[in-house]
Amino acid sequence: SYRSWHDCGHYIIARIAEQKLAQDSPETLQQVYTLLKPLERFFPERGNSMLEPSITADLISDNNSGFLNYYHYVNTPFAYKNDDVEDANHPESFQYNVTYAYMHSRKLVRESIYPPPPDKRGYGRYIKPGFMGSFMLRYLIHIVGDVHQPLHAASMYSKFMYNGTLKSGDMAGVLVPVGDIFKRKLENLHALWDSVLGTYV
Repeated sequence: SYRSWHDCGHYIIARIAEQKLAQDSPETLQQVYTLLKPLERFFPERGNSMLEPSITADLISDNNSGFLNYYHYVNTPFAYKNDDVEDANHPESFQYNVTYAYMHSRKLVRESIYPPPPDKRGYGRYIKPGFMGSFMLRYLIHIVGDVHQPLHAASMYSKFMYNGTLKSGDMAGVLVPVGDIFKRKLENLHALWDSVLGTYV
């Protein structure tokens, strides 16, 4: 649902950022709006707002079978009680996560504002100004919101809980059963958060 936690949470974080920029650096906020403009017609956006762009990455993922899902979170290992993180099977050497996405989207946004000289662009190819910055700024706004959401910055590991199903992590709470306490088919912790604790389904 468009009203579920992840959309609402992103709107809140984007609004806080927007208000902070309006107060501290209105020229930067105008730069943000200018950079978002080239692609806004492709998404349900009203313009001169960071709110709708903050969920673009989820729209792309939802409409394309989870495309780029790994870029929305990082599985920082957290061991449950007597478990030892070192014993858990946590393949966090996998670098393509929200940290990787943040560093690279930030770099691409910066380069779209301050383009490198022709001899530094690589391979002799060049994407016309407007596209890359507009696209990656949407990702940057989104992933900054993601790291403020429940279950996006850590994964719980346990050899013992739930018959060892968490040895490789809890998959952002998807593997943590909660029972369908609201009778709305919300049977794992992630689904429960996304529904705003049963408010929306």
